[in-house]
Amino acid sequence: MQVAVAIDGRPQDVGTASRDQPTTESVMPAGDIGATASNNPSSDMCVQISMPLYVQVINAVRDVSTKASKDAREKLKLNVIKTIEMSKHVEQCVEYDVDTIIDKIVAYIAHEAPIVIHWKPWSVEPMTKDTHYRNLFEMGRGNGSNSQKTRSSRESKTFQKLYDDAAAFERPKYGAINTMCDPCGVNEAREYGRSYFEVAPHVRARCTVSGGDTFYTDQVATLDHCNHILAALNHEELEAIICLATGIVVDTSNEAWLEKRKVISGYREIQIHGELKFSTDFTRLVIDTDVVNAEEMEKLNAFANLNGIKIVYS
Repeated sequence: MQVAVAIDGRPQDVGTASRDQPTTESVMPAGDIGATASNNPSSDMCVQISMPLYVQVINAVRDVSTKASKDAREKLKLNVIKTIEMSKHVEQCVEYDVDTIIDKIVAYIAHEAPIVIHWKPWSVEPMTKDTHYRNLFEMGRGNGSNSQKTRSSRESKTFQKLYDDAAAFERPKYGAINTMCDPCGVNEAREYGRSYFEVAPHVRARCTVSGGDTFYTDQVATLDHCNHILAALNHEELEAIICLATGIVVDTSNEAWLEKRKVISGYREIQIHGELKFSTDFTRLVIDTDVVNAEEMEKLNAFANLNGIKIVYS
């Protein structure tokens, strides 16, 4: 028997991989995986421990990003101070010291800012017939670049060659973090589609984040150790995050707030490691009714009902 150990130490059967049954589970990756596991301590059965690939990747990124994040905290602190001085919108948060504001920002990114995946109408047909959200290598095409060679090369460099021998379903899926809680998704990521999925909270444990498209950057971090990513943001985006993290802004649907998205440069890419199962790993499906036709809408409604995903029209 071969088992994989989750963060709580419980063994999980991995079985045989297939396209329809990926071997990964939606669990928090462990920082220290045990060496043996058995339901019967007195048994002579030898148990082989297998660490899922996505756990290896998350652990490797965390090892690097923990130090990078710690080293960048002072730079982030200076940027927060400067942003507060420049902005009339964050005057209310002067009741907090800067370190508290940074802690609130990191908590907001790690636990609250929505993680979304934008998609184009072409994917409605294959998506609504499937059980899992698929990546470029599984689908043969994507919502952005269709170059598997380039993507494979970038993943090798970004994730320390850990994906070099990976099966297609083991490779990451890509989205963005909605730092502004924009109801329309991530403005700069709408080139990948005007409709989007929002992933479930437990999936965040399997996410890494970069300051931009990993076609152009290989610096990634875990969501809880990303000061170096935050320190590189422009003051407009940092201001928006401070407002949301400290509770200054609650309503993100008003036009004045949405105007801010025009001055935010790029998007913060999210890489999701492990499987994405429609019935468990998504909470919302936001559909842009201007680009989805009636037939596609009917399929999406049936698909959402089947998988327990809430539909929102925009």
